[in-house]
This record gives sequence, C-alpha cells and structure tokens, in this order.
Amino acid sequence: MYADLPIERVPALDLRPRGGTALYDAVGKLVTEVGESLAAQPKRERPGTVIVVVLTDGHENSSREWTHEAVRALITRQQEVYSWDFLFLGANMDAVRIGSQMGFDPRRSITYTAAPAGVAGAFRAGAAYSARRRTAPAAAWDGGFSDEERAAAQPGQEQV
Repeated sequence: MYADLPIERVPALDLRPRGGTALYDAVGKLVTEVGESLAAQPKRERPGTVIVVVLTDGHENSSREWTHEAVRALITRQQEVYSWDFLFLGANMDAVRIGSQMGFDPRRSITYTAAPAGVAGAFRAGAAYSARRRTAPAAAWDGGFSDEERAAAQPGQEQV
C-alpha cells in the first residue's frame, strides 16, 4: 500500500490489536512483493544487501494464503539463492525457536519484552546488526545478535 513512498508521505498508522496474527501471510506477501520489485530493476540498480525484519507480538493464528511450509521454503530460498538476511524479533515468546521453525537463522532471532525498554533494546539490536552487516565483507559475513543485545531486549530477564 505504501511501497516505495518516502516515509514522510506515509500517513500515521491506525493500529488496533484484534487477537489475529496472520504472520505467514504477512511474511509471504512482503518477501514476494520485494522480490518481484527487485527483479524488475536493472541489476546495477539493485541493492547489494537486503535485510528483512519481522517484528511481531503474536504467534501465527490467522493466515489464509501462506502456510508454514511455504514461508519456510521462501525464506530459505531467498537466503540461499539471493543472500537476503532475515531478522526475527518476537515479543514475549521464544523467538529463536519460533523463528528457526520458520527458516530464520537462530543467531538472527531475538526475543524482546513488550515494554518500552525491551522494545528499545530490540530496535537498537536491529540497527546495530544492520550497521555491522553493511560494513562487513559479504563473503565473510556470518553474524547475528550478541549476548549483550539479547539481554538489552529483555531487561530483568535471565538469558537462556
């Protein structure tokens, strides 16, 4: 709906929790649309790095178009064939386990506490990951979230 719009032109979002998380549909649609958009660009204009960040506070419970298996296959293909990076940030859940089941690298999944400090920690971790990824040589990149970033995303929680 707002693809390719400068952020200042995107209207304020009206977000209302309704107990439904169509996580597979959202991920499948996003990855497919971004992939099609990039494929339509001349190769020289495509970005060298694509980082997809999935931020959720709910478990999949209402997708109608995409299945678990289809999303996992899509994520795996984009990582292996096109070298896309996928980050999974999940509130109040075992994001490493859930993300891994969906095809996310466990090093690139982080659990955060759905409170201001936890959300801020998760956002800082995502920003720091992106900065490290942009400056690392592509062939040598094998990073993920640090223990410190994981702790900052779950203040007051014991780390597993």
